[in-house]
Amino acid sequence: RDTSLDRQLPPMSTSTKGISSEYQIRVHVIEARDLKGLDSSGQSDPVVFVNAFHQHGKTEVVKKTTAPIWDHLFIWTVNVPPQEWARGRIKLQVFDSNTVLRNVVIGMYEFDIEAIYQMPGHELYRRWVALTDPTDKREGIQGYLKLSISLLAPGDKPVPHEEPEDEDETNTPDTAPGQKVSLQSLILLPPTIATEDHLLVVTVYRAIDLPKLDKLGSIDPYVKVHFAGLHISTEAQSGSQTPKWNEELHIPVTLPTLSDIVTISLFDKDKAKEDELVARMYVRFKDLLDLLGKGASWGPKWLNMYGSPYPSDNPVAQSMNSGDIEASGYRGRLLLDMSVQKIANPKLGKKAAAEPREPPVQPWSVRAEVYEGSELSLGHEEGGTSRGKGGSGDVSLEVCFGSQHVKSKKTAAKDGRAVWYEELPTLSVSLPMDKGFDATQGLGSEGVPDIFVNVYHDQLLSHARVGYQRIKGVPQDQAIRFTALKKDVLGSEQGGFPGFLLYRVLSGPKDEIDKIGPSPYANHPPKTHKYSFRAFIYQGRGLPAADDTGVSDPYCSVHLGGKVVKSAVKERTVNPLWFQMLSMELDLPSPLSLCPDINVLVFDKDDVTTDDYLGRFNVSVAEVQEGQEMVDGKLVAKPKWYSLYTRQDETPKQAPSSDEPGAAPYGQILAAFQLFLTDSAPPLPPPQITLPASKECVLRIGLVGLGNILPFQLLSVQHPLVEFDYGVTTDPNAIARIEVKPSPHGGSTLVLETLTLNMKLPIDPIYSPSLNIKVYDNRLGGAHRPLVATGSLDLSKLLPWAKGEGRKKKIKLLNSTPAPVVLASGSSTRREDVVTAPPIGVPTALPPVASMSVAGPGADVHINIPEDEGLPLLSDRPRARPVTSDPSPVRTLGDVAASVIPGTEDPSPHDPPEDTEEAAQGGLRPHVAAELEDEYIPPFETLTLYRGKKAGINLFEKLIAKKGQTFFRVGQMKLRLLIEEKGANASPMPSLKDMYAPKPYVLRLYVLKCHSLMPKDRSGSSDPYLVISSKGMGSNTAPSKLIKDTNSVQNRTLNPAYFKFYELPVTLPGDSELSVAVWDADRLGSDELIGETTIDLENRIFSQDWTKLSQKPIEYRDLYHPSSVHSQGQVSMWLDILTPEQAASTPPVPIGPPVQKQYELRVVIWNTKDTAFRDKSMSDIFITAYPEGLKSQNTDTHYRSENGEGMFNWRMVWPITLPLKNPRLKLQLWDKDLLNPNDVIAEATVDLKGFYKRAYKEDGTRRWTIDRQFVSLTHPNYQGVQSKLEMELQLLTAEEARTHPVGLGRGEPNNDPFLAPPDRPDTSFNPFSPWSYLKFVAWRKHRVKVIAALVCCILVVILPVLIGILKVFL
Repeated sequence: RDTSLDRQLPPMSTSTKGISSEYQIRVHVIEARDLKGLDSSGQSDPVVFVNAFHQHGKTEVVKKTTAPIWDHLFIWTVNVPPQEWARGRIKLQVFDSNTVLRNVVIGMYEFDIEAIYQMPGHELYRRWVALTDPTDKREGIQGYLKLSISLLAPGDKPVPHEEPEDEDETNTPDTAPGQKVSLQSLILLPPTIATEDHLLVVTVYRAIDLPKLDKLGSIDPYVKVHFAGLHISTEAQSGSQTPKWNEELHIPVTLPTLSDIVTISLFDKDKAKEDELVARMYVRFKDLLDLLGKGASWGPKWLNMYGSPYPSDNPVAQSMNSGDIEASGYRGRLLLDMSVQKIANPKLGKKAAAEPREPPVQPWSVRAEVYEGSELSLGHEEGGTSRGKGGSGDVSLEVCFGSQHVKSKKTAAKDGRAVWYEELPTLSVSLPMDKGFDATQGLGSEGVPDIFVNVYHDQLLSHARVGYQRIKGVPQDQAIRFTALKKDVLGSEQGGFPGFLLYRVLSGPKDEIDKIGPSPYANHPPKTHKYSFRAFIYQGRGLPAADDTGVSDPYCSVHLGGKVVKSAVKERTVNPLWFQMLSMELDLPSPLSLCPDINVLVFDKDDVTTDDYLGRFNVSVAEVQEGQEMVDGKLVAKPKWYSLYTRQDETPKQAPSSDEPGAAPYGQILAAFQLFLTDSAPPLPPPQITLPASKECVLRIGLVGLGNILPFQLLSVQHPLVEFDYGVTTDPNAIARIEVKPSPHGGSTLVLETLTLNMKLPIDPIYSPSLNIKVYDNRLGGAHRPLVATGSLDLSKLLPWAKGEGRKKKIKLLNSTPAPVVLASGSSTRREDVVTAPPIGVPTALPPVASMSVAGPGADVHINIPEDEGLPLLSDRPRARPVTSDPSPVRTLGDVAASVIPGTEDPSPHDPPEDTEEAAQGGLRPHVAAELEDEYIPPFETLTLYRGKKAGINLFEKLIAKKGQTFFRVGQMKLRLLIEEKGANASPMPSLKDMYAPKPYVLRLYVLKCHSLMPKDRSGSSDPYLVISSKGMGSNTAPSKLIKDTNSVQNRTLNPAYFKFYELPVTLPGDSELSVAVWDADRLGSDELIGETTIDLENRIFSQDWTKLSQKPIEYRDLYHPSSVHSQGQVSMWLDILTPEQAASTPPVPIGPPVQKQYELRVVIWNTKDTAFRDKSMSDIFITAYPEGLKSQNTDTHYRSENGEGMFNWRMVWPITLPLKNPRLKLQLWDKDLLNPNDVIAEATVDLKGFYKRAYKEDGTRRWTIDRQFVSLTHPNYQGVQSKLEMELQLLTAEEARTHPVGLGRGEPNNDPFLAPPDRPDTSFNPFSPWSYLKFVAWRKHRVKVIAALVCCILVVILPVLIGILKVFL
């Protein structure tokens, strides 16, 4: 059975270029419970350390507690290869912090990245985990940690969550009036996690074929096993390539666990430097656990190890050794066994193991025949055969199987073609007969080493590996065909695709291989025949830009059979139209299965420097033969869109092939191929390319405007000229241009003009061209006209005769006529019909619109809305803009949160009639767990404009590129498009200036909260505030359109609650973008942008979908930063757009945070009983209590409790503000010591959430009581109940507390209830009172001895007197 990881992990890359991806890790450490107390007092000072991918963080230290609350969020961005990401781990350790001595670990838990990423939403949300001691000094669970972990790969978005209601705290009742509350039910208990102890046993026997790594040609190997945060190693064997260990390694495992990857690493022990990793393997713990109880055995097994083919400190070699990228060399074999045992109290350790029972072996043979190499990259130019010139030089081939290898003869290569036709000597080894597996790469699933076929370029002073192939060693008779080589990433970064190799490999038991004879081509080449080859190159779309202006001068180079033919060069376009046939006469082998693939390379023509490589694709000869047929005596081949791939290490089969636009990120080529025999077949008609059937059409382009064009060469774009074409540049009527009126601010312009473009469009949509858009800037009166931005749009979706309504609906048609939409006027009491502000749209003067009646204050408002059929937004993530202006006098609802206390004003027509307080917090409004753009169809075709280059980037350009980007978004364009056939009944063209005449509007933005913001301060927090601005076409961010709300700063938080209202005047179309940015306030340095979200206002106000919403929903919008592709947090908000008349007659929706109410919490501590003794026979008891976040208060001390009872009659009082984030009351029972630190005997945490919630909602009640009763107290260091505490609670409004005050302890005023001095026994006294000690200790315990002593003293005094008296009388 294959237990390798790679069947589920992302595919590995074989290149160092572009293999890393950006991932985001979010770890929210919430709280812990039942932590072991490691201080002498029985408490701890807990702190959590978090580690993931060399990122480290720690929470703050919480003093003297076993149930700390941290609520600390860590957010890290890491750039790692996908394979390293999938095998990564997150480790959390809880320490007892010490000031002088080293921190002491309490417990640890480790997560596998893969296990969490496979969960719904890629997150572990508010879950408890059981901590164990990694030092294995303390048995059992060391406490419980509550946390959330969210993992985001490129393209993922965080899942928004409402305010959490913890599942483990649902025992907290929301009590009804008159209902008696059980205090015991409010005690927070440790989470119930059923655990089982297991032991992972890894028996390491021996290894063979290890590489020589030390300078003296030796190796000092040892094996290290890591699982679930624990690791253990064998002893190092000095100077041995065939070491023997025979050691059992034991790792304790507590189930359930979120770790599944057992990592087995072999290291070379070094004294002078860090130990060197030889190879790393991975085994799934679940597979081992499945064998438990089944009587099945996992091993002993030989594990094949792979990595770098030769010793190297190169980071790429280290990545190979660790399995993060595909290994290209064999590094030995390791014999081991693994099992899981269910035992109690397992220990971390190791012991000697008996000699293994090795499986029987059998002879195994590998035989190879090598024939040809094609397009071998022997030069230093990208693409492998740039400009049609292949490399030349001596080439040899090597076949490696385990530790054995065999080499071919050297042969001279010419134009990238090398010919061998040689049968290599057979390699033979002895292999085990049992089924093994490769735990590193998932290749060679039968325990047989993989076969490596290496191609070398032999030069005078070097022996460079051009490329290689890695083949499974399982029994096989590989088909004879050309195979793409993989690039040697350990060699030079120069050169491109390594080429193709024609060879055959046979692998299997020796007796089976001996029965197979050589192929007919083992020692001589096959016969050849003459063929005619035709390549029909029609067009390309979305090719990479190789010039700074965002375009290329592309041409195609077609390679087959050692010959090359090129297409024409098309200038200044990334969507070229060639419609060109290329032909060659070739000598190809028979059968054609021995022929290499047809390779098409695309280049950008440069007159001065070397042509830039844009991409390539390949087509097999078999595919060409299947795709061609004879029709009416003519050979016909149907064209197909082929996707380009550009990474030099990629193989042709890795690139996607699709005729859908945008399916290939590096562009596509529409091509067809023909290949037919000419030396024995009758000649075919002369080759020619047939243009597809087409129709005369007119494209009507409604150019709404240009948005935010970035400056070019440090100068703003003030005189833009926009040019449209579809690739036919020879016809003046096929190009449309418009000079846009100058923009005083540059960068953005409202156009509202309609252009026409005459076109010949194919009937078959596969030939449909792209619309090319170029934006120039007229400078120096038109004498200088640089190209400042480019864009393109696939026109196949616009063809009127295209089949499928779905394709046509994706484009915004210029003459779309809407269907009427009517909303009944008048008031409504249903929540779904209540509107926040009357929806508005474009004015009534628009031509084809729908009438819409909406209830509003005073009278109905009649609105006309253009109908829209839409395509999702195409714009990139918004760019952040630094704030440079001061806040402007924009209308707001006050300086403090702009909130209105519910109930203080008359409800407006748009307010929901019920639960006004919940409405003020957005609770009654519908929610959208994403940007609203994802839910409606925008009215315009929004095209992103680009500048820069994707290909042909030299080192200098990489160095000067901003943030490493050489191709970037520079603006956008809004269009409405329509294609009509000439001669057809043309629809009347509406005027864009009439349809979208700029009108004033009032923008109302309601910002509720931000969630999980990226920390910017060293403390792991931020001081966020809001910056609101609008910017659009024809305007700059003026002071009247910007609010820098520094008064909204909330210190040291990642989840600020703003409840802010902002109102801005805007003109639409015009002020097209609304930016909501969150900044971090810094006292010393400059403020930092946390993240920004941008809303296209025009896409909302002119969208029927958005305008029809009766109540605008709350959106959870992701905040982005220019430096990252991942969300930097979220903001919950909603947006209303009103006419000035509506704004004047409709008051803003009152929003605000929950109203803070003042209360007083009174806790009366009566008695304790059944208290455990920490001293031998008595305790000096006192009680400490405090609400979370407030100062603690103590009772007096009940000294010398000999029966576990304590009497206090003590009152504690705290002022409380509700609502409260952590509504908990901490209780601790202590044993007072005179010389040593006090000891905690027992403790408890009371959850008062329901108690507080009832008080907060009942406005008419002034006092709430939980009657006097006993609660049980425990301690995590001891089992069972450690004491019982009798107490009662009262919660009073602040007014009630002022009317009926009480004193602390038993102080005055002493009432409600009256607390009499406790009737403690006489033995409870202060030990510093000598008289009390003599009275209650010395007398009671030693009274017999005291009386005897007194009698003796009396006798001593009286006896001499008596004796004297007796002498006198006698």
